[in-house]
Amino acid sequence: SGASWAPSYRATLDPGTGEVALVSEGVVRQQTGEDWNGVALRLSTASPARGVAPPEMAPLLLRPVELGALGKSDGIEVKGELNAPPSGRAYQNVLAMAPGVSDAVRSDPVNAELLEAEVVHSAYNVAFEVPGRSDVPADSADHRVVLRQESLTGMLAYRTAPAIEPAAFLTSLVHAPAQYPLLSGAMRVLAGGTYLGVYMLPETAPGAELLVPFGRDNRIKVDRVRQPQDRSLEGMTGKTRQIAYEFKTKLENL
Repeated sequence: SGASWAPSYRATLDPGTGEVALVSEGVVRQQTGEDWNGVALRLSTASPARGVAPPEMAPLLLRPVELGALGKSDGIEVKGELNAPPSGRAYQNVLAMAPGVSDAVRSDPVNAELLEAEVVHSAYNVAFEVPGRSDVPADSADHRVVLRQESLTGMLAYRTAPAIEPAAFLTSLVHAPAQYPLLSGAMRVLAGGTYLGVYMLPETAPGAELLVPFGRDNRIKVDRVRQPQDRSLEGMTGKTRQIAYEFKTKLENL
């Protein structure tokens, strides 16, 4: 109790090749009242706080309504309750990206940046063994540890939805690492050394296709113009009105 972690990612695009350098991180927070100094961290996808037993559906019973003071029944009364199980699949409470996020202090900083977390598979869960030793104070702040670093081959493409926003968005289609799943979490995206923003990565199975967005590309101009409407009356009596809508979209590569 009082300790949790959430996944976080940093994706850097190579505009020339479409390759994505993916760094997987763990954001650890604890307020147990005891500072963790020089500890070995294992970050697991298991969630013991949610319990182990499957939810049970409560019965929904129909009972006759009791007669009122006048001796008449106004209908059927439904008694009982429905306990709906929580929807979706979750691992740990996802931590918000708060200002002042600090890196966990490594007790053995020598070559720490070259080490990667070992992926430990159990029957149903995955755990990341953080290399070396870490210091995590009991200050309820976010402390970041690097888990894995991957280079993912990507294919660049542009996507646009002019009816919603007249802009072209650069994307890279990659495959997730085959050894472990990518848990749902915040992904900071960069391209050409520039920070572009945060993308909420959905849970992705090992080796599955993943479309990583890298923001608007101002070199592609998108212009959507509404054309004049064509109105006409149809039918024998001329009472059926028909309106034709037309839009013209122009793409320009600058």
